Amino acid sequence: MEQQTLRIEGLPGGPLMTMSYRVVDQASGLWAIIDPTYDVLDLWQAEIAQSHPAMVLVTHGHFDHVGGLARLRAALPSVPVYIHPDGAAMIRDTARSLALGAMMPYEPAEATHACREGDVIELGASRLRVLDSPGHCPGSVMFHSPGILLAGDVIFQGGVGRWDLPGADYEQLAATMRDKVMTLPDETVIYPGHGPATTVGAERHANAYVARMLAGERVD
Repeated sequence: MEQQTLRIEGLPGGPLMTMSYRVVDQASGLWAIIDPTYDVLDLWQAEIAQSHPAMVLVTHGHFDHVGGLARLRAALPSVPVYIHPDGAAMIRDTARSLALGAMMPYEPAEATHACREGDVIELGASRLRVLDSPGHCPGSVMFHSPGILLAGDVIFQGGVGRWDLPGADYEQLAATMRDKVMTLPDETVIYPGHGPATTVGAERHANAYVARMLAGERVD
């Protein structure tokens, strides 16, 4: 296994206790925010006071993962923001972000850069590979570095992302699980969009949803 060069710190925030992550390149000290939740500026206030993030990376465009993006961009207008093109369309729209249906306040936001399958994002000496991960919603991506998977709402400890939301699709989610997540080494640490970190191996052996997806079974 390649040497891990990143340090991951995560804090829950917002109405759904969504995880916002601070990803630090240990060689350079440069860092990125993964998913700017509603209170992102408060969660990382001390760290931002010391040094601004080098970038913001968004796993997908649901309101709870990007509720703080407009506020963050107003405070740090020069920081680049990466999102899949389909996700970019979602964060511009209160309805498509699902904020309207959830009756949550939401300020539409813009990204500065598109990212998609095959792209590699450099953070100091570290590299994050973009993996398209459809199924939970259009434009969902994961960010992978050796030993680390920032998974958004694709997989959680003991669960998987919802497939009953607008734009979601069970078969696509199962394909993402089979072809993208479960092809990684068992020791890969999964940092999900909600809840505690886990590993590929732990979910392979104990996650009933994953087992049924790998078996080609439909989960209703």
